Formats: sequence, C-alpha cells, structure tokens
Amino acid sequence: MTRDHEWEAQIERKVKRRWQRRMLLLADFTLFIIYCAWLGGSWNIDPFFRQVGMVWLVAVGCHTLWLIYTEWLDFAVRRALQQERKADPYVEKPKREDSLVFSDDDDSADAVEFDERAYRQRR
Repeated sequence: MTRDHEWEAQIERKVKRRWQRRMLLLADFTLFIIYCAWLGGSWNIDPFFRQVGMVWLVAVGCHTLWLIYTEWLDFAVRRALQQERKADPYVEKPKREDSLVFSDDDDSADAVEFDERAYRQRR
C-alpha cells in the first residue's frame, strides 16, 4: 500500500512541477510584455531601463529554451518507458474477455448475448 502511495505522490510531484514550469514561463512573458508596454509609453527613458529590458529579453529566451528542453526530455523518457514495457516479454498482457468462443468450424460465435441493461449499469 505504501509503495502505491509513494508512486502516486511521485507522479503528483512531476505533474505539479511540469505545470509550475509552464505557469512561470507564462508569468515571465506577461511581465515582460507589461515592461515593454511601459517602455513604449514613455519618451524620456533612462538607458539603464533599456539595458534591463534587453537583459530580460535574453532571460526570457533562455527560460523558453529551458522549458522546451525539459518538456522534450520528459516526453522522451515517457516514450522510452512505454516502448520498454511493450518490448518486455515478462510483463503480463491484458487477457481477452471470454465473450468470444471458437466453434468447431473455426468461426467465432458470441458465447454471451449482448445485454443492454447490464452494459448501461456498468457505465
């Protein structure tokens, strides 16, 4: 039970971290656009503020590249894990339901009639 709980907690941390990265990038872009609007609305701006804007632009670019890299890395790891699970012969594959039975002449026949009420109750 604790192993499942730890696994769920680890997945929750990964999902939260992924969304935090995305929200930080969104906040960074929003603040940069507000700063650029403030710079564009003023005529007499100290050159220091323009330099800060250029440094901030570089920081936003680096942050964007970092986010793209980490998202790509997470996707690549998930894809590799899925391929590994598919290739592992020791992993049990899902069993087929007993709804199909082969008859003597190799034609499949429904062993269980379709019950619409039971189907709706399961949903």
